[in-house]
Amino acid sequence: MRCDSCGGEARHELIEVADGHVVTMHLCGKCLPDRVRGMAGASPIQFTSAQRKGDDLHLWLSIAAEAAKSNALLRLAEDVEINFPIEDGEVFQFEGKAAGFRADCSGDLFVHVSVQDDFDKW
Repeated sequence: MRCDSCGGEARHELIEVADGHVVTMHLCGKCLPDRVRGMAGASPIQFTSAQRKGDDLHLWLSIAAEAAKSNALLRLAEDVEINFPIEDGEVFQFEGKAAGFRADCSGDLFVHVSVQDDFDKW
C-alpha cells in the first residue's frame, strides 16, 4: 500500500472520526502525525454500543490500555473532542451535541469509556 501523503510504502493505517465520518489514511512512518506516533502499534478504538435515553445519546467506546495512556486526541465531530490520557469508566458530556450523531436526539452526547488490557483478544 502507498502512503497517501508522499507515495512511499505505507506501514500505518490511521483511522479517525472527523465530523461524524470515518476517515482512513495510509501513511509511512515519516508522514505519520506526531500526535499518533506513540499509538502506532495500538489497536484502534472500537465503538461498542449506542443508546438513546430521552433526548440524549450515549456512546460506549472500548480503548486499548496503551492507547488510553497516550497523549492522543480523539475528534468525533466539530467541538466533540476527547484528550488522552483517559481512565477506565470516564464519561464525557457534550451539551447539545447528540443531533450531530443521531437526528432524532436533540439533547446531550455522553461518551462512556472502557479501557481494555486484553484489547487484542476481541
